[in-house]
Amino acid sequence: MTVVADTSPLNYLLQLGIESILPSLYHEVLIPGAVLDELRNPKAPQAVRTWTTALPGWIKVQSSSISLATDLDGLDGGERAAIELACDTSATILLIDERKARTIAESLFGFKVFGTLGVLQAAHKANLIDGGAQIERLASHTNFYVSNDLRQAFLASLTD
Repeated sequence: MTVVADTSPLNYLLQLGIESILPSLYHEVLIPGAVLDELRNPKAPQAVRTWTTALPGWIKVQSSSISLATDLDGLDGGERAAIELACDTSATILLIDERKARTIAESLFGFKVFGTLGVLQAAHKANLIDGGAQIERLASHTNFYVSNDLRQAFLASLTD
């Protein structure tokens, strides 16, 4: 299974200190250089920037050999690069949060897409974390917006 990640899910999992769920769920995660650059941005949280100085072995930085011209208009550099890398590697899963990017990845390219909450849900179901506790931490310790309706839907999904 090939998994490609955009910046946002990695950023939030790193801020929560639970990024180790990724290799437990997916073994290896590919990221394009543009995502690494975004994680190293001076405006990124210190814990995120520090993590990028010694990437774990389960993260592989890889360039895409393709460029998808018009299909990705309006996406930021990391989102575009992640979708291109996913296309280039025939990825099974794409980890991405932004709604427009998710829609494009699913409808135009047929990717199975998970955002930060999807990763938390999968990790909860694999008994790696307490998903309920982590969504509360996500909402209170990061700038990830969790509406009450979304929180309730997420918590209900943990018991399905």
